Amino acid sequence: MPKRRANGEGNIRKRKDGRWEGRYTVGHDPETGKAIIKNVLGKTQAEVKEKLKTAISESQRLDVSKAGNYTVASWVRTWYEVYAEPRIRPNTKAYYTNYIENHIIPKVLDDITRSMIGKGKYEAAPADVRTGDEGRPAAKSMDGYETILVEGKKTGEHKINYFKDAKDPFTLKGQELLDYVDSFVDAINDFFVGPLEIHCSEQFLTHYQREDFAVNGKYTGQSIGDKVRFTKFTFAPMESMYNSPILFATTKNNFIELVDYSKAQNCINKLEEVDYEVKIFGEYSLSTGFKIGEAVYASVPEGYDPSATVILDSPAVDTEDSKWTYGGAEADSTTGEDDLEGA
Repeated sequence: MPKRRANGEGNIRKRKDGRWEGRYTVGHDPETGKAIIKNVLGKTQAEVKEKLKTAISESQRLDVSKAGNYTVASWVRTWYEVYAEPRIRPNTKAYYTNYIENHIIPKVLDDITRSMIGKGKYEAAPADVRTGDEGRPAAKSMDGYETILVEGKKTGEHKINYFKDAKDPFTLKGQELLDYVDSFVDAINDFFVGPLEIHCSEQFLTHYQREDFAVNGKYTGQSIGDKVRFTKFTFAPMESMYNSPILFATTKNNFIELVDYSKAQNCINKLEEVDYEVKIFGEYSLSTGFKIGEAVYASVPEGYDPSATVILDSPAVDTEDSKWTYGGAEADSTTGEDDLEGA
């Protein structure tokens, strides 16, 4: 029976490419019992010996066999602290930390907020999908709460209360907009005790405040953090509802909106490190919606499709779809690098 390599045990060898490699055991897979092996590289045996010693010591801080307990953010940060930081130059550390904190982790949250939580529309994976295939877009991985509201109005499945006089509030101006919101609030008041919070998009709130000022000559609402309180209700805007014409109200405990991915089970299943390349494989579990449909009161305009309004990555400035320009003379087929050289 082969000897089971102990955690922290390592060895050094010279590779065919001339570099020295140190390999060490950081744990064992709880299901298969196989050793989880990591490596360090260097130009000399002495260099690798020192790196190996450091890596083995650092590896004691992380139980790789319990990868499922880490969130995406904590796994990436731990990978950097345990595996990357000891082997990179000081001036490279700033690049790594900047990229992790300002690009990788925010991108995960951005995808969830913009594409999934509010406006996502689930599409089943193809029957022939295999492990390792490219994942589906975030917007197609789950039904967002806006989609639940829209689909529920079509089917009546969730028994949500829908305002019969629902309109697109962005088409209303001045007193007409204020009266529309008042009529929605008055229809709900018989069912709510205490302050009424209406969830809306940030863009709608801005639209409402402008029209409120136009009618009353001043802003009649009081800002309380991100919310704005008026006499009979409070607007509670949500980033994930961007550009939405929907208004809805429900009790706080009835609405599930996970906008902070650290609250969800964003787990890493597998991490592969080969030389200086790291591949992270993971699964996440998110839920959003309403516990009791009868406790939701919503104004959903006809024809609104949340999934059609998902903002993906913005087009590059130099493409036709972009609303922006770099300025200068109008571009044509002859404008290019030659113009810059002659400047």
